[in-house]
Formats: sequence, C-alpha cells, structure tokens
Amino acid sequence: MDPGDWAGWVAAGVASAAAGVACWQAREARLARQAAQTQACEAGKARRATEEQARVAGEQLDLLRADRDRRDAPEFAIVIEDSHEQKGHFSIRVVIHLVTGPLLKDVTVAITGEYVSSTTLTLSGLRTGSSETMCVACEDGYVGSVVDIDLISREQDGERTWRHHERLTIPEPPPRPRVRFLS
Repeated sequence: MDPGDWAGWVAAGVASAAAGVACWQAREARLARQAAQTQACEAGKARRATEEQARVAGEQLDLLRADRDRRDAPEFAIVIEDSHEQKGHFSIRVVIHLVTGPLLKDVTVAITGEYVSSTTLTLSGLRTGSSETMCVACEDGYVGSVVDIDLISREQDGERTWRHHERLTIPEPPPRPRVRFLS
C-alpha cells in the first residue's frame, strides 16, 4: 500500500472517530437537555407546592388572628331606659355598659331609627365595668319603634377595631305615679 492510501485510511479513521465522538456528545447533550427539562418541571412543581403551602399558612394565620380578635372583642350591654316626655320633648336614655374587653382608645356610637334623631358620638375613657349614658331626642310616637345602635371600638395600644350592632325596641315609659289628694 502506498503512503497516500495509508494517509487516507488514517484520515478516514480519524474522521470516523470524530463522528463517533460527535454522536456521543450529541447523545449526552440530548440527555442533559432532557434532565434539565425534568429538573425545570420538578422545580416548577416544587414552586407551586411552596406557593400553595404559603397560601395555606397565610389562611391559617388569618383564622388564628380572627379567632384571637373574637376572643378579645369587647362585650357591651346596651339598654334603653327612661323613655318619657319631658316638658313637651320626647327623649330616651341609652346606657352603654362595657362588660369585658381590652383597654379601648375610643368607642364611636351611632344611633338611628325612624322616630329617633340620628346621633353619632365618640366616647373615650370607657373601661371594663364602666357605663356611659346618652340622651337622644325622639319624635312623638317613638314607643315601640326600633332603634339601631352601632358601636365601633378601637384598641388602646394596637390597631384592632371591633364592630358591634344591636337592634332594640323602645319600651313603654314607666307609669306615672298616681297622685292622691287627701281630704
């Protein structure tokens, strides 16, 4: 064999080896790409699972806060008393008693009703066990009508706010004492 043939055979061998290496590299690259795609898919699933866990944890935290707020909410006792006519004016006294609850910065009271003069007042300094009395002007015919009382109380050293609503019926005025004349 002539040296040119040898050179051709060597070149062909080198080319075949290079082609083999190229095929092997292409196969490895394809496998690496598939592995990367699988990892990316798994990472996406893991991200979605983590986001779902974070969402559920947030909901749980919200439920715990709401439960704590319900437990800490102030409890009010509201009474309408002494509905009567005074010197041609009709009025009721609304007594708001703070039964239990945290220290409050203030309590905004809104009183509305068909025969009642709408009144909004902010009370401060209301503590557990204390009461505030409000006199509210009424129109004739108010007895037996419904009064809506809305309270918005704000926590003293925090940012929490509670809402309380009561719907009460104005009672009959107490009977007037009978005066007897002795003869």
